[in-house]
Amino acid sequence: MTKEMMDTRAVAKYLNINEKLVYKLLKEKKIPGTRVTGKWTFPRRLIDEWVIESAKGNIGVKNQPKELKDHIVIMGSNDFTVEFLSHELSKKCPQYSLSFFQRRKFSRTYALSRGSSHIAGCHLFDPDTGRYNLPYISDIFRGLEPRSSI
Repeated sequence: MTKEMMDTRAVAKYLNINEKLVYKLLKEKKIPGTRVTGKWTFPRRLIDEWVIESAKGNIGVKNQPKELKDHIVIMGSNDFTVEFLSHELSKKCPQYSLSFFQRRKFSRTYALSRGSSHIAGCHLFDPDTGRYNLPYISDIFRGLEPRSSI
């Protein structure tokens, strides 16, 4: 099970960056972190949200998910079929573009529920029911109204 709180070393490893860059981002107030008992602490949930918001800003869609009529955002794990889909999409429908972001299992479905992603791959096992996906999906999307497609 993953820890909800990370230290500087753990967040550097999680983001695959140098620990010094984490301190630089903290100094510039660009990464969510707090000092607890003299040490920097990073809530994993806020780091995931920060990464997603940063990615949305890079494609010019921050706070405007409904305007993504010609751009598809997919969250998932590394999968060659997404690479194939992107290649085929650019060949057959050049007016569309696709971004793929690798995220941890729960982050993908939360991004989808918040409108930060159009597609999210998941394979979440619920040991209480012995079923995949449905127990988590129904909980994450509880109370949300279905939205129209892109």
